[in-house]
Amino acid sequence: MPDQVTEETEEQAPKRKGRKLLLLGLLLLMLAAGITAALTYHIVSGDTGPPVLPPDTLPEVEVRAVPEEDGTGEGGEASAAGGGSVHLSFTDQVEISLADQEAHFYLSTPRTSNQSMILDLLIHDTLILRSGGLPPGSRLESLPLLGNAVLRPGGYDGLIRLTFYDPVTGEKAAVDAEIPVQVTVRETFAETEAP
Repeated sequence: MPDQVTEETEEQAPKRKGRKLLLLGLLLLMLAAGITAALTYHIVSGDTGPPVLPPDTLPEVEVRAVPEEDGTGEGGEASAAGGGSVHLSFTDQVEISLADQEAHFYLSTPRTSNQSMILDLLIHDTLILRSGGLPPGSRLESLPLLGNAVLRPGGYDGLIRLTFYDPVTGEKAAVDAEIPVQVTVRETFAETEAP
């Protein structure tokens, strides 16, 4: 009788070993699928970590900024309490061309403003682009994307964050502004579709 039990166990041993290997293989496959899903979400969502904070001092003037032809004279006056005044014209639509790696939009700060600024575009709390300094009396219509921007064609809710600075001292102001925008990402940008 003990011989029969031993023979059955010996016959079952390869089956148990096969089941263990199959179970191990399934676990490894599930682990690989989980890692792949997490990496895909990270890359597709553009989730590259927390947003980059704006600089504490005003950066160099943005090379793509052009003087605004608004005829409003020199810079605005600060308030008696040392405050500031900002005037803006902007569109709430941003077009991004993946082929050009550029964003097209419109932002103008007339000479009546007395604060310089920088512009950040964020999508899902990820910094997509940042301008250099924009002095009063300038406008900006396009900027290149940052190297970490991973986007796919489609529509996104975005946010333009404006950080203000004293144009003389370069000191960061206490107040920022945020403008919700609609971002359309395309493979190429057609001139007829300019905002």
